[in-house]
Parts: sequence; C-alpha cells; structure tokens
Amino acid sequence: MNTRKYYLQHVVPALRRFLQGYHVREMGLLHDLERGAVVAEQMLGLSDFAHKDPDCTPISDAYKSSREFRERKAWVEEPLYEICCDLANAWKHHSISRDRRTIDGLGAVREVCAICRYRDTKGVYYRTQKFTMLQMNSGMRADLRRVIVASARFWAAQLAGLQVVDETSSGLLNFSEHVGRDDIESDLPMVIHGIAGEPMHVEMRCFDFDPHRQVLIDAEPNTGFDGLANLEIRVHKDYTVAPSSLELPR
Repeated sequence: MNTRKYYLQHVVPALRRFLQGYHVREMGLLHDLERGAVVAEQMLGLSDFAHKDPDCTPISDAYKSSREFRERKAWVEEPLYEICCDLANAWKHHSISRDRRTIDGLGAVREVCAICRYRDTKGVYYRTQKFTMLQMNSGMRADLRRVIVASARFWAAQLAGLQVVDETSSGLLNFSEHVGRDDIESDLPMVIHGIAGEPMHVEMRCFDFDPHRQVLIDAEPNTGFDGLANLEIRVHKDYTVAPSSLELPR
C-alpha cells in the first residue's frame, strides 16, 4: 500500500469518525480518546509510509529516517503533531520514555464538560460541550480535537505539495469552534456516563469564545457563569453495556 491509499483509505475515514464523535453529546467512557488515538496512530504511521514511498522522494532524499523527518521538519512546522505522535505511542505502550516527550502516558488524558459562553447581537448565550484534554508536561493543556485536526492539516498540505493527493484540505478540516445561537436550540442534553463503583473523572470547566482568535479560551474568574441544567449523568453496571447512541455508523 502506498502513501496515497493509506491516507485516503485509512486516515481520512478514521478522521471522519473522530470528528463525528464530537457531535455525539455523550461522554465519560473515553470513546473520543479511543477514536482520536486511532487517527493519531495512523498519522504517526504516515511518516513511515512517506519515507519509503517512491512518490515522496523529497522526504527520503532530505531525511535519513522517518524519525528524523518528524523531529527536524514535521514537529517544527506543526508542534501539535508532536503531541499527536506522543498520544499514538501512549495509546500503544501506555507510557512514553522519549526524551522531551510532551506527555508521559494516558494518565495525561482529561475529559472535560464545559459551559461555553458566546455572544452575538442579541447578547450572551451558552452551550454545554465536551472536550478531551491532554495535560502536557509543560503544564499547559491541549484540546485533542485541535491536536488531531492540526496534524491532519499538516499532512494534507504535505501530501498535496508532493502531488500525492489533489487538495490541501477537505471539508473535514474546516471545522469551527463557534456555535451559533440557532444551532444549539435542537441540542440534546449532554449525558455523562459512569460505571457503578468506579470514580468519575470528568472535570467541569467554563470557556469563553474569543471572537478575534475564533477559539474557546478559559473563562476569567468571577464572571457569573451558571447553569449545568442541560446535563444528565448515567451510571452503568460495567463497561460492557455501551449506549447505542455512542456507536457511530461505519
């Protein structure tokens, strides 16, 4: 299998499933992490495919190994791709021993349920949203969706530049963190699932939408946030009973 087939037949479908999962208003069982880790593993593997592919000779000519390509080019041009690769290794090995690693292992994962505040000409409105965060060794946090999408954009641009794929991006990569007032009217409650007898590791946060950077940021303290009304918590006997709504179409 060459790089083009691997990208189109494996990476793109996995990326689609991951992004679709973010529209499922249920969390608590790390399904988003699982789908994200699959994409991360495949995008880590892309560097190996590209380095061996005759259609990607500019990469193999410039770098002695796929690892050198990642460290000297890919991670420099897109730092979030380094986090993506570390997540892939953490998912496979549970922990990482690489020097200068961004995370130590899967213990860095945090599920967050957040009240997000937006503003328009009518005033302020709110939406409950879910996030999978990675607590990095630097002390900062990275949103898994940003990590995956930024890494996918990097690879789409690289492969388009090598004329391996036709376009530098697709509709999958053109997501926005902004949600309009009308878009949230049909929202179902955000459901948090848990296992009976097990601790729940879901954090509650408040985010503000920054219209200048078009991203969600941590809300300033004492800003009067309120409302977890559109929230439902369900406890299951064990992990074998997964809600049907969490199963995405293949």
